[in-house]
This record gives sequence, structure tokens and C-alpha cells, in this order.
Amino acid sequence: MTKLLLIIAILILSFNGSFAVAVSPRGGAWEIDGGGRGEMGVTPRSDWGKTRLLSQENGVEIRLEAHKLVTVEEEDGRETTEWLKLPAQATVEPGDRIRYTIAGENNRDREIVNFTLTQPIPPPMEYILDSATSSDAAQITYSIDNGETFVANPTVEVEREDGRREVRPAPASSYTHIRWQFENPVPAIATVSGQFQVTVK
Repeated sequence: MTKLLLIIAILILSFNGSFAVAVSPRGGAWEIDGGGRGEMGVTPRSDWGKTRLLSQENGVEIRLEAHKLVTVEEEDGRETTEWLKLPAQATVEPGDRIRYTIAGENNRDREIVNFTLTQPIPPPMEYILDSATSSDAAQITYSIDNGETFVANPTVEVEREDGRREVRPAPASSYTHIRWQFENPVPAIATVSGQFQVTVK
């Protein structure tokens, strides 16, 4: 079984084309690596559904939710599925399906333009193809090279039995990051979010 401890490893936030921050856990506390304008503060909280990953003096907050797909037996004996919110520490098994929601909250008194969220696929997880969505209009792109480049439809070059090489869609196991680039400014006192699903390997 795999222990799930604050599954998110790194989250990158950017807006106005000039800001990027990486947040990572170190020894049970949160540390900030990276740079940009404004001062950063990180406040981990025990409630997973309300986990506050990044709080900035310029009024932007990032929150994370994680749910696991579970089977529930109804009173009449029928089985249905529902999403169960995960606590701060949860135990999962290979094959479990997890849904992540990352929300960016603009607490400022003015809009934010060029708002972007970039999320690594947390190990030991595998992205479920076509599961990424957004609350608002956004360009969703993916990386298969640890965040170096992003495209809408990642591809890989493979060698066929006859020795010729061809380009094919990249397998889910090669996805390393997801990026949401929101097309419209985020209004003051508003929230946008991205969502995706993974399976535990």
C-alpha cells in the first residue's frame, strides 16, 4: 500500500507573465523555491479539502482538494460510485482513482491577467488521459519532459519492427505536468480552478 502524504509535491503559479513560484515539502514544513514579485507565505493546514498551499501578500491564494473514487452500496443493494474527500493523511492502494482540484483565488481588488497554474503529476500516480478540465475557459497543455515544454497533444517517436520511426500519441505513463492557461482575466474576489484524475500505480 502507498502512503499518501500531502500528495502535491510542487505547484507553480504565474500571472502577468512575470511570476513563478515552486512550493515543496521539506521535513514536514513547507519551503519556497523560486522567485517573482511580492513576498510569499505558505500555511499548511490539517483539513485536506481546505489545504492552503500558497498565500501571497499580493492577494492570490492556491488551494488543493483531493478525492478518491469509492464504491458505495445503497439500501436496495445497488452499488454506486462517489468521490470521497481525502484527509491530510490517507492510505491508498494501487489502482485507486484520485481526483485533484487546484483552485486559484484572487483576493485582490483588481483582476489578474495571464493567470496560469502548472501542476506536476504526483508520484506514484499516472494521469488519466482526457480527464483534465477547468472551471473557466483555459488552454490545457501537457508536458512529458518534466515541465520543459508543454503541448496540447504530446507525442513520442517510436521505432517500428521494420526499423522505420513514426510519431504516436504519448502514453499516459509519460505525462509529468499539466498546465492551465486561463484565457480571460480572473476578476477581483473570484476563483478559477483546474481538475484532473490519476490512478495509483
